[in-house]
Amino acid sequence: PSGWMGLAGSTLMVYALASLETLLSTSAIDKLAGGPRHDPDQELIGQGLGNLAAALFGGIPITGVIARSALNVQAGARTRRSALVHAAVLLLAVYGLSGLMARIPLAVLAGVLLTVALRMMDPLEFLGLYRSARTDALVYAITFLVIVFVDLILGIQAGLGAALAILALRAGRAGSRQALEEHDGTAVASIEGPLTFLASPGLESLRKRIEDLGPDRPIVLDLSRLTLLDTTGKSRLLDLARALRDRRGPYVIKGLPPQGLRILAAQEALGDLAGHLAFTEAEVVRGLGGDGPGRGIDRLVAGVERFRTDFVGSTRELFRSLEGGQQPHTFFITCADSRINPNLITSTEPGELFIVRNVGNHIPAFGQGPATSEGAAVEFAISVLGIRQIVVCGHTGCGAIKAVLAGGCEAGCPCLSAWIESFDALPDGPQATADRVARANVLAQLEHLRTYPAVREGLTAGRLKLAAWFYDIGSAEVEAWNETSRMSERVGLRRHLAKAGVQFQAP
Repeated sequence: PSGWMGLAGSTLMVYALASLETLLSTSAIDKLAGGPRHDPDQELIGQGLGNLAAALFGGIPITGVIARSALNVQAGARTRRSALVHAAVLLLAVYGLSGLMARIPLAVLAGVLLTVALRMMDPLEFLGLYRSARTDALVYAITFLVIVFVDLILGIQAGLGAALAILALRAGRAGSRQALEEHDGTAVASIEGPLTFLASPGLESLRKRIEDLGPDRPIVLDLSRLTLLDTTGKSRLLDLARALRDRRGPYVIKGLPPQGLRILAAQEALGDLAGHLAFTEAEVVRGLGGDGPGRGIDRLVAGVERFRTDFVGSTRELFRSLEGGQQPHTFFITCADSRINPNLITSTEPGELFIVRNVGNHIPAFGQGPATSEGAAVEFAISVLGIRQIVVCGHTGCGAIKAVLAGGCEAGCPCLSAWIESFDALPDGPQATADRVARANVLAQLEHLRTYPAVREGLTAGRLKLAAWFYDIGSAEVEAWNETSRMSERVGLRRHLAKAGVQFQAP
């Protein structure tokens, strides 16, 4: 058995090194040749078949070799014919010129190999790599020197070892960050990044600082930016949660990821902590036993601080480009409902959307009544900004639509009551639920848009498009109205199915 284990280990080592050497060689040849890229799967299949055939005749394992392949490319080879010629020449040399080749001094052959190897290494490329990433240049140099002066396999092993060592050092420096800050009398302990064994000292320090706080001090443990948990991190997280519980003071665990929930459930600790979990700012306020007076402005201030530290620095060039003006590609009209965030829904950056938000995503028809800010926005978007796409987006649970269906408003809302009275007639009857009416309202706003001369002119010229969207808040899905099928379909579904190789059919 020990003999078989040794044979299996050697076999796996040869397999791994041969495959790696072949892939590295073919990648380097692609770069030298500058033509069509190779297919790694086909390369390894061919190598496997070749090794099976070699083993049947008592041969040794074969790999793609960078030296001969590089010489082939440098000689002008561009097609598969070069590989066939190469094989034929080798066969002729082995069976017809072996006696003559035996007289060639090894020093001459070594010189040929060194010449090819040196031509493979571009000094200018190495200098550029050294200026941009010195650690990568170090791996490059170690691999090259060991291959040239020691051995090919040892050179590959040395390069991999150096790369793994540098990766381990980088991972050690890129551990999680822990912080304990004060916000309006509330202690906020935050953990960001991967929570691994490397973060153990920082987590232990954070736990002791939490225990030193008075029992009356509210604490928020913010885990919304936790990206990874290993075994040690899970244990430390559980210790931290227990420390919060044992304080007997008000606390909230915010943004615990699903993996953390499973850990607490498996350790039978979720029962005690379930009432202290929060995923939104409103749940944090309620969890600390407050109704939130003064919390709003503090929340905004904290958000500005996070925006300044986490976002502005990494996108400085974006804001500099926006300083001189805006060039949005879409005019986005949606409801003022606080649950709707156009940039979040569409994953767009500042400067991409020209947004109008009001109660009920309403656009008054052109020429009806006095001039409105919505009408001015329509004309400005098309005539000044040159926008070529307008999206009207409604949503489920719209309070404005519910008020319209109720037929009025409570006392003290004269403006809202007047707006309700001026609202266009929409479908009624037993089927006129708030969401159905909200969908019809989106289509009605498209008809209002078509009454504007700038919109009609853009549609006639073919340089403007209108789209009706509907956002389901509960499922976080966006649907678009299809004029051809007269039905709604999920936004992006066609593209998603096409990537999966599925032909789209509207329901």
